[in-house]
Amino acid sequence: MDNEDINSDLIRRYEDMLRCGERRYFDAEDIEDIAYEYELSEQYRDALGVIEYGLELHPGNTDLLVRRAGYLLCLDRIDDAERQIDEIHSHTADALLIQTEIALIRSDFVRAMAYIDDLLDSDELSLEICLDVIDLFLDYDCFSEAFSFIDEACRRLPKDKDALMRELAHIYEDQQKNDEAIAIYNKLLDKDPYSHADWFDLARLLALRGKYDEAIEACDFALAIDENNVETMISKGCCLYDKGDFQAAMHLFDEVIDTAQDKSLAHAMLAACYSHMELYEKAVNSLLLAIKYADYPNADFYYQLATNYYSLNDVSNTRDALTKALEADAYHVDAMMFVGEIDMSENKLEAAEKQFRLVLTLDPENAYACKNLAQIMERLALSSDGENRTRYCHEAIEYYTRAVEYMHHTDVEMLLSLALAHFKYGDVEEAMHLADRIESLMNDPEILNNLDDENRSRIESLAHIMDLLRDELGKNLNTNL
Repeated sequence: MDNEDINSDLIRRYEDMLRCGERRYFDAEDIEDIAYEYELSEQYRDALGVIEYGLELHPGNTDLLVRRAGYLLCLDRIDDAERQIDEIHSHTADALLIQTEIALIRSDFVRAMAYIDDLLDSDELSLEICLDVIDLFLDYDCFSEAFSFIDEACRRLPKDKDALMRELAHIYEDQQKNDEAIAIYNKLLDKDPYSHADWFDLARLLALRGKYDEAIEACDFALAIDENNVETMISKGCCLYDKGDFQAAMHLFDEVIDTAQDKSLAHAMLAACYSHMELYEKAVNSLLLAIKYADYPNADFYYQLATNYYSLNDVSNTRDALTKALEADAYHVDAMMFVGEIDMSENKLEAAEKQFRLVLTLDPENAYACKNLAQIMERLALSSDGENRTRYCHEAIEYYTRAVEYMHHTDVEMLLSLALAHFKYGDVEEAMHLADRIESLMNDPEILNNLDDENRSRIESLAHIMDLLRDELGKNLNTNL
């Protein structure tokens, strides 16, 4: 019975029975199907209730008892699940999976691996079971065990080796080991050069590594297999965009607009191209079309609309777009930050402070929210005296320090802000210490080589400020840094 039939018939019959307070008969297979429907929407308590009812109809049914143990486990009733599964003495794949998870929860890795060995020897071993085992290992951070299992599963299920290797590639990608994932896709494509999905995933990973020419070539191979695949066309366009070839990217996005049913993303990417070319009015028009064609209010589209209005010095429409972004996603941190920054620029410090504190409740390690709060404290210190001024100065230092920590002490601009704050508020020794750290970073060729042009230019502009700071520190301590 397919899911649609289950939804329309079995679920209706079961829920009608509950509403009427009646008892109706369902065979054991139907009970499992009904419970599975609840499981799909993570309604584990309801799923367990279905199984309990099924056991009243079919006492001692092993499959239902195994399901009961599984749902008890989902509800974090670990001891109950363990008692249930131990009483059954079942060696089915589902039972072994439950026993494996309980062993992992108990940190009994020897017992867990014994169950895995039993699974590998089981006649039920399949790709689906293997994927469940891999998910279990990943859930409990058992990465080396997952790799070993995939290796063994490939030997046991040679027909499913390619699918298992794709799963391994996904694990590598999640661990940001993109080169290892790329190597897997290259091997898969050596075996089957006509796999559109593998070419697409290879292109995506190459783009993440910044290898845009190779990514574009992979997209071209994918498009040779499926020339009208919109997702691949957009992916290629994004590679051209990231490479800085905006005209070629725009041409491709125009093609997507002409052929695709969903035109919203292509219009949004056109807007990004226009924005980089400083054609902000055209960017606004494209974003308005992206919003029009979108199936739902898209907070990111409204946020990008706000940035382009701001570039046109249209603060009123900027605020309107940010309001709509936050209506679409009340937790859109970038939109909150933007609102706070506009409030700061208009000297609405109380409103700005509220926004940045809200950001920190959602993203406690947001360095830029901390930096902005530090700057607000500095402004408040300037207009205060006595204990209030001291308090604001200390808070400014505290927020700058947090910002530096969240950037792992490698952001020169953040460090310079902290050094200047220490200097302004009388801690010259700490300012000197930070100045030494800043000079070390600015002279580190490895750091400089990893910077893009924009950030390298910022570092060069900070060198002048460092010279001024060094002079002032020298005057205060009558020495040179």
